[in-house]
Amino acid sequence: MNSFADVLAQLPLTIDKVAQIINDPECTDRLTAIIADSEKIAAGRYGIEFDISLVRGQGYYTGTVFEVRSENFGSSVAGGGRYDKLIGKFVGEDIPACGFSIGFERIFSILSDMNRSASEKAKIALLYDEDFMAAYNKAEELRAEYDVALCRKPKKLKPMLDRLMNSGFAGFAYADGNIRLFEN
Repeated sequence: MNSFADVLAQLPLTIDKVAQIINDPECTDRLTAIIADSEKIAAGRYGIEFDISLVRGQGYYTGTVFEVRSENFGSSVAGGGRYDKLIGKFVGEDIPACGFSIGFERIFSILSDMNRSASEKAKIALLYDEDFMAAYNKAEELRAEYDVALCRKPKKLKPMLDRLMNSGFAGFAYADGNIRLFEN
């Protein structure tokens, strides 16, 4: 086991270096997969960067944390991460989640500078089981007509559908792309 000083002497650390130091592939394999999927989604439109020094709310985050930076703004405009137990404290049901917050004024300023406006498309949720990339690709197809949120399908579907309906979603779809609209 390396001392903390030994680890710091190796900065900047890549994921490969971290994997060598901790000698536990399970710890880095998932992160490597997240970065690979993010790079596929980015398709060169934005960059993905591993930064071991990033620390956010470790009191409730249970996994990967992230920040979003914009070239049009000098610092981060959003940040978040994985938390598995936080929602359960409030609703009494464990709901694994990944969440983030945005700097509204920062985002609004950037969008205003780019002459962008809010969408008037109906919102739907695309529910998926395991294959995130297939769901992402289907969501991209549906975005021609809808604002699409990707959501992992929970074990208990009814509470999620109720939350979606109460949050203004027009309906949902599974990865097959067949849309089911909520009844008014």
